[in-house]
Amino acid sequence: MGPRGQQGMTQQRERVEALLNDAQKEKLQEWGSRCARATWQPKRLPAARTAAHIGHTSPATIPRHGSPVTMSYVQKHLLPGEQVMHRAHLHKITYAVPTLVCLAFQGLAAYSFVKEQPIWGVAALVVGLLPVLWAWVDYTSSEFAVTDKRVVIKVGFIQRRTMETMLGKVEAIGVDQGVVGRMLDYGTITVTGTGGTKEQFTNIAEPLEFRRQVQAQISAGDDARHVTAGTLSRDERECPYCAERILVKANVCKHCGRDVGP
Repeated sequence: MGPRGQQGMTQQRERVEALLNDAQKEKLQEWGSRCARATWQPKRLPAARTAAHIGHTSPATIPRHGSPVTMSYVQKHLLPGEQVMHRAHLHKITYAVPTLVCLAFQGLAAYSFVKEQPIWGVAALVVGLLPVLWAWVDYTSSEFAVTDKRVVIKVGFIQRRTMETMLGKVEAIGVDQGVVGRMLDYGTITVTGTGGTKEQFTNIAEPLEFRRQVQAQISAGDDARHVTAGTLSRDERECPYCAERILVKANVCKHCGRDVGP
């Protein structure tokens, strides 16, 4: 702003002040000082609400104390130090029969609407969706996991069926696949435990991979036990006479023949 502009604003302010009385001047000065001190501050949200707005999620889904609010059955029932090595799930062939039933009821509903029977049409639509809904619940609630210690399986939601077997108690994993199952890579697995107990689960996706993972973890556990046993049985010490390596439990040095004691 140039000198002329500043001079004009000064003159205008003097004219306004001349029209005001003393009380109005004091109020005007007080209002100006308040405006000069005032600073705009944004409204602060709680930490949970802020994180929810940023991530476009509800506060109920925000992790608390480093763990998610909702956890799967396998995660809830892990042993101390146990780790999940492989997960499997049901194959989408589970939806095949319910989808056919749903299509049949939709055709019946369409026929009912054509015949001007809307009540029967709506009833057919609702009944046709129930098998698909049940299949979806079964698909999402079933869990198959192989950990470094156990085989954990849970199927069903309302009527739950669970199996938790230590790897050392698993004698065999059987896989049964038909022609369609081999083409679409799904089948039935049979877990045989000690004593001949058998647990069968159908429509498992990639059943051969699940069996391979179980066998791999069993083999890894056996190797670890063998290494530990070998280490314990080969604990050695130094002979106090010839300085050769001998077993800790040896009574006589095999190198010098002297009595070294246990």
